[in-house]
Amino acid sequence: MAQRSDTNIAVPTQREQELINLVTRGLQNKEIAYAMKISENTVKAHIANILRKYSLHNRTQIAMTFAMQRHLTLASGLHRGSTEGLSHDNGATNPARSGLT
Repeated sequence: MAQRSDTNIAVPTQREQELINLVTRGLQNKEIAYAMKISENTVKAHIANILRKYSLHNRTQIAMTFAMQRHLTLASGLHRGSTEGLSHDNGATNPARSGLT
């Protein structure tokens, strides 16, 4: 079941957020599967669930929607003079881009 915030808007689960971050970074399904240690079919299923949950139509909309959300969260945290909302996402190793393949 989808998590809900105080304003009754669906909030991504931790696993969804992990996948969304990888989509936003431009990784392909195969790279996401490798990073998350899941199959490509599972990645496709997660993406389909996210598209349906947030009434989006494609992965570009996923990336844009959540990149804007992250930007607004960061701007809000910086505006308050705190580092709240900042994350130190180490990301996932991308074997195709790191020369490990």
